[in-house]
Amino acid sequence: MRIAEYITLALMLSILSLPAMSGQTEASLPAGVKKAIPENINEVIPETILEDLPESMPSAEPEVPLQKDPLEMQVEGELSYISGGIGQDEATEMRQMAKNYPLEVVFAQKTETEEGYIAMVKLQISDVKGNILLDFFSDGPIFLANLPNGKYLINAEYNNILRSSRVTISNKKHQRVVFLWPM
Repeated sequence: MRIAEYITLALMLSILSLPAMSGQTEASLPAGVKKAIPENINEVIPETILEDLPESMPSAEPEVPLQKDPLEMQVEGELSYISGGIGQDEATEMRQMAKNYPLEVVFAQKTETEEGYIAMVKLQISDVKGNILLDFFSDGPIFLANLPNGKYLINAEYNNILRSSRVTISNKKHQRVVFLWPM
């Protein structure tokens, strides 16, 4: 089937679904729309049409990654960080890297019988004066950061539930903060 035939088919299928989606009956459709629907629609669109569809349609635009490399170092002012840990290999790599960062934050959900790591947690880090140093959504369950020595407030929000922790960063001590949410 050619692309033009796919487009025609898609238009016909969308016209057929209009009455059902709007609560109308076929009889209430405008005359021009009724004429566009062939009486032998089941012969025009066989049930096996999906078998004829290609696995992917050609694209006129080059593929663009939806997000950056999760283990790429990011910099916000004096703060540099890495967010990720999706998949066992990446999580293992980040746990090994953690000792080189003064701050490690982990996001998870837990019940009495099970637990799991989570991503897309809204994370905000503020200094002691209330200045927001970082405000973003995590790319994975592990966040590693280099911060100047000092005191910080970490806010993490997931499913509209806010968790907070205060930490003191010093070059001599690794801080690990684990935020847990209910499943």
